[in-house]
Amino acid sequence: MAIASISKHSFLILVLGLSSSLSWGMRCGTDIIKVQDLEYEIYKKCGRPDHTSLVGYTLTGDRVREHKIERWVYEKPGDAIYILELTGGKVTKIDWRRSPS
Repeated sequence: MAIASISKHSFLILVLGLSSSLSWGMRCGTDIIKVQDLEYEIYKKCGRPDHTSLVGYTLTGDRVREHKIERWVYEKPGDAIYILELTGGKVTKIDWRRSPS
């Protein structure tokens, strides 16, 4: 009984450790878009987004320069909708939702 509970506990720690270190991105053909990719790289790999919107602006750490925050949407029919958030021309966040059937 004690060995089984230790094994379950060790397995849980291993799974949680692996899942927190895994990162994913958005696939465009054979290319993958990931956080920190540049706007230019996204255009080159995926083409123009299906929808863009200006979210707002943010100040840099020195509070002098301003960066534009944008949201780009790519629809993959029958698959998912990918939502990329870009700050200062770099991907800062990638979300996805199931594509409506």
